[in-house]
Amino acid sequence: MRDQAIRPTPTIGALCSTGIGPFELLTLAGQTSANDRNNLAGGARIGLFRTFGRNALAAYVLHDMVAGAVKPFVPKDSPLWYLAAGFSVYFGLTYLLIRYLEKHDIFLKL
Repeated sequence: MRDQAIRPTPTIGALCSTGIGPFELLTLAGQTSANDRNNLAGGARIGLFRTFGRNALAAYVLHDMVAGAVKPFVPKDSPLWYLAAGFSVYFGLTYLLIRYLEKHDIFLKL
């Protein structure tokens, strides 16, 4: 019994490195392309993609600032629910800032 190797159970990090991340990316890409096809036929649009897509440079600049403001409040050893709450605050603040810029027709372009 002692000669057998002990196999650790998979963790979230191991699962993400084995393909959950690419699966999510492919799902998002499929959903986005399906929405594009529906838009050509008069289908519904997802406002989240429109907001971040129209002002992508501002989102890129602001997301790092918002992450720097939220990061001190989320320790590295916090439980999963706390991480989810921290991410929700981070994502919500970023979305609100970008949405505000979009509503006032302020766009950053190269």
